[in-house]
Amino acid sequence: MPITFDETSYLATIGWASNRFFSGAASTTLAYNGPEETLAMVQDLADRLEAAVAALLPEIDSNFSHDATRVESASFSIDSGGTGPGTYSSDVVTPPQVAALEVKSAAGKGPRNRGRNFWPNMFMERSQVGEDGIIATSRWETLSAALDAFHADVVDGSDFVLAIPQSDEPGQVTTPILPWPEVTSRELSTRVATQRRRVRR
Repeated sequence: MPITFDETSYLATIGWASNRFFSGAASTTLAYNGPEETLAMVQDLADRLEAAVAALLPEIDSNFSHDATRVESASFSIDSGGTGPGTYSSDVVTPPQVAALEVKSAAGKGPRNRGRNFWPNMFMERSQVGEDGIIATSRWETLSAALDAFHADVVDGSDFVLAIPQSDEPGQVTTPILPWPEVTSRELSTRVATQRRRVRR
């Protein structure tokens, strides 16, 4: 999907690798508003993301690795190496099509002010997800706190804020919002998302 940038937009892709993914790879895409773009700002955000992901590794299954981070703005982009494998040891992870789902929203109305982030199945064991797709309460609480800390680590002491990226494709009814809408609420869903069941809230 073609993303529409302005001079304060930053798109980040966190790459994951594992032989448990059918394709061998997966990613989580996040967006931020920040100071006017410069190469130094792109590098700063990439460094922040790498450090925040490193702090998440204790909750990531050891068969999964943070493979790369890519940060891009309207004029600049940086690709950096990942921080390595997770250190959480589990018996059997959830199927490859399962993902933890974060839902987020901005102050405005309409779909351009809502977003979702998918975190691959590396966070949960099969025993921690019920047949109805609900994450066990204790695991949900742990993951929710870990992702809260992740997001706080990225923006702490900076002018970056989590935002909802805007696309521009032929046939879209609404036009992109610039600057990107700032996220005002965010939470980890208690139910996992799957390729068959795209959870909507």
